[in-house]
Amino acid sequence: MIAYITLGGIAGTLARWFLQGWIQHRSGLATFPVGTLAINLIGSLIIGFVIRLATGSTIVTPELRGALTIGFCGAFARHDTVLKDTHVLQHSASPSPPFRVGI
Repeated sequence: MIAYITLGGIAGTLARWFLQGWIQHRSGLATFPVGTLAINLIGSLIIGFVIRLATGSTIVTPELRGALTIGFCGAFARHDTVLKDTHVLQHSASPSPPFRVGI
């Protein structure tokens, strides 16, 4: 089980790094972390889909469920990245004062 979670974590980390950079670059918004927002939304959808599909069925084995939910999604949708991006955005000079109150 640990090997499945580890492999899922490696895949999730690499997917996040490539996809987040690509989304951020394509958005054209250098000041707002669009890549982080998109990754976390996608990660939430993936984990919801996997849990719904895997619960009470034999389609997904417990090992695969662990690899996808704990490993891949755990590394893909990282909470600490949201905290870091929010901190950087809050202390930058670019957001307007009402936006700073929101975060």
